[in-house]
Amino acid sequence: MSASKGSCTKKKIVVVGAGSAGLTFVIGLKRQLNFHDVIIYEKAPSIGGTWRDNTYPGCGSDTYGHWYCLSTDLNPKFSGTRVSQPELLDYWETLVEKYDIGKHIVCNSEVISIAWDNDEQLYHVIVEDCITRARTTTDAHVVTSAIGFLNIPSFPKDLIAALPPLSSSRSLRRIRVFKSSTSAEVRLGSFPSDIEKWIFANVPLVLRLYRISVMLKFEMMWVAFAGKTNFIRSIVQKNCLRYMKSVVPAEYHDRLTPQYPIGCKRLVVDSPKDGYLAALRRPNMSINWDGITEITEDGVITKKGDHILFDVIVVATGYVTNVFPFLVHGRTGETLQDFYRAQGGPAAYLGTSTPGFPNFYILTGPNTITAHGSTVCMQEIQVNYSLRLVKPVLDGLVSSFEVTAEAFDAYNRKLQKPLSESVFSQCASWSRVDGNKKNFLSFPGPVALFWWRLRQPKWSHYRAVGPENWQRRSQRLKKILSLILVTSIVGVITIARTSIALASLDKLPKFLRELAQLHIFGRNSEAMS
Repeated sequence: MSASKGSCTKKKIVVVGAGSAGLTFVIGLKRQLNFHDVIIYEKAPSIGGTWRDNTYPGCGSDTYGHWYCLSTDLNPKFSGTRVSQPELLDYWETLVEKYDIGKHIVCNSEVISIAWDNDEQLYHVIVEDCITRARTTTDAHVVTSAIGFLNIPSFPKDLIAALPPLSSSRSLRRIRVFKSSTSAEVRLGSFPSDIEKWIFANVPLVLRLYRISVMLKFEMMWVAFAGKTNFIRSIVQKNCLRYMKSVVPAEYHDRLTPQYPIGCKRLVVDSPKDGYLAALRRPNMSINWDGITEITEDGVITKKGDHILFDVIVVATGYVTNVFPFLVHGRTGETLQDFYRAQGGPAAYLGTSTPGFPNFYILTGPNTITAHGSTVCMQEIQVNYSLRLVKPVLDGLVSSFEVTAEAFDAYNRKLQKPLSESVFSQCASWSRVDGNKKNFLSFPGPVALFWWRLRQPKWSHYRAVGPENWQRRSQRLKKILSLILVTSIVGVITIARTSIALASLDKLPKFLRELAQLHIFGRNSEAMS
């Protein structure tokens, strides 16, 4: 089928992942474009993404809850500024019901690969049933990846591969937690009273104004992350270290004091009574710094040769963030994985699209994570931007949009320069390839800057296929706007000249004033004198 024929075909969209990003995209499709022919493939048995998978005690968002929700669906019932995992999962489940998204979701279905068909101007999507392992193929004119980057656990393979089966009959008293690494600790947020919740729910605009105040408060934090040295950052760092040392036992101070600037790694949201640092004071808790060489049936062997007994091992070693989990074949046959390798790591234009991959949009893509802002807010910005590109395709004006290599290169040059001069370049972290190379996760600026860049597509940065209708419409719109602009300018000039002339009439002798009126208004001006 040619591109022109494809424009007459009923359009279909596939979304990969039913976490916050995927649900936000479908909500946008329904609210903004009134489009319903969309399928969400989710490899897990239910929706929720990271808030479904992480259920450990105390799990919750480190971003203020009223900024960690959609601007279209504020939640006045959040129990605190730092919202718990059960509340967040319930929030997204409520939205699935509100917008009737459940009928679009196919759970236990993993996308294995997608391949762009340039003749048909669509993607062939191969999906595997996670239970039966049966594979099916579906077609989509637009594919949106909403899998995020917290979906592939990072295991110490040399140790986990040798892990022997543990007996389920043991009493679970001794637990080993593999290390985690962070920058420093910040205090836990507050809890709104029932009166405040009632006001949020019933007084117009109060909750929205509160959300704006939260956003402005955290946006000002960006100055602490800018530049390799920063006076404000040094003050924040001293306060955080002072707090940490006031809670942590003295014997751990040297080990727990980071050897890099605050903000280079993720901050820990802490509570002085029952948080991460306070746990280090518990009598049944100790830290071993020796490292592990082997996991045995009943414990671990350290690098010093000590055999320490454990019943449970908790692996807290993070995620693999620089690997895209399913194959994406683009217009030239190149895979997204090969494209990333050629770029020295994941990269995208505005964190959303890549050259060579038409009608393919990545939510929570490369360089879209801020150290201070709301991931949900960033996702919503990306969704609104993507929908502006999707709409002409759904309307049949264009078959596909693909970002140009020139726009992609220019954006990433502009992106990497401030990153190299920021705090994010001063330590090894999971936001960098191999821990110390290219930064592919962080966005070097406030959320407002990201919104400004994605507020409207620059159409010259995209290559359109099947653009006859699109070009005619664009040219017609440009002519109309130009005509309005020219007419407005001429009108303003005419009114200005007339006003100036009338203001000067009173200073003229009577016979000259009559001549001037005749020149300006015509012969009927005699009646005006």
